[in-house]
Amino acid sequence: MLLIARELTAVTCASQPPSEDELLAIRHTLAQRVRAHLEREAVLVLAPLNTSPDPTHQALARAYSEGLLTLRLAGSAHYARWSIPAALADMPRYRHSARALLLAHAERIAWEEAEVLPAVAAMLLRRAAA
Repeated sequence: MLLIARELTAVTCASQPPSEDELLAIRHTLAQRVRAHLEREAVLVLAPLNTSPDPTHQALARAYSEGLLTLRLAGSAHYARWSIPAALADMPRYRHSARALLLAHAERIAWEEAEVLPAVAAMLLRRAAA
């Protein structure tokens, strides 16, 4: 996922703007990878948190879901504002918007790796040991 995000950044920062087809393909691939990643996380991360009786895990599941909704809404707003023709017509502002969205995803990943994944791993280890 991060590799395709880097590709989007490289293409939008190039001296020659990408073609419509090239930008569409990169955005499509990024959307597919994000969707696949979230589907895996729903099974591996969110489901165990939601089924835990521990209030800390339940709070973490709510924070996870709320943060995800915030990112989805930001992504929807970005795609609504920046159609392919609009992005190509104003590449500097599109680049700024895309970078902000990618930064939000990077911050989300850092939070998941620091807070969510260790909590789920510890919970699953305790379950396996019981």
